[in-house]
Amino acid sequence: MKNDYYKAYDKRYKQTYENNSLWEIPERTKEVIDTLKKYKITKKSNILELGCGEGRDAIYLLDNGYNVLGVDYSFAVIDKCNELTNYKYVNNFKQLDLIENSLNEKFDFIYSVAVIHIFVLDEHRNKFYNFIYDHLKDNGIELSKCPLNNESLVELLCRLK
Repeated sequence: MKNDYYKAYDKRYKQTYENNSLWEIPERTKEVIDTLKKYKITKKSNILELGCGEGRDAIYLLDNGYNVLGVDYSFAVIDKCNELTNYKYVNNFKQLDLIENSLNEKFDFIYSVAVIHIFVLDEHRNKFYNFIYDHLKDNGIELSKCPLNNESLVELLCRLK
């Protein structure tokens, strides 16, 4: 298997957009909102969404005054986030390879929805988890939702530090 298999998502997004479709469902992720409330994550908190896709959760949070950075490997999907928001949040969406790159900041809350399963190599999953650890503030909260099959999701919520 090639080490860049996960990079094919950019091509998949482009193909979807060429057909005038969107990849994601528009409903925000209930567990993200529940986690904000449960752990009293405020609008002043520094929030990072990994694999933001078309921004369904990040856009909702931004529209409600939260400080969110949404990152995704795909340039096409970051462009779509900006298009969907009429370029209102261009500084809040960024193309980033979670395996190869890093950011120069730490976050109070990091979340991802349906991302970890795209990293099929142990080496890449470990780099994904290390990215989270390296970018989470002390006492920060991390939420990952992972698809197991077509009908169920598992939630992993932890304090990493």
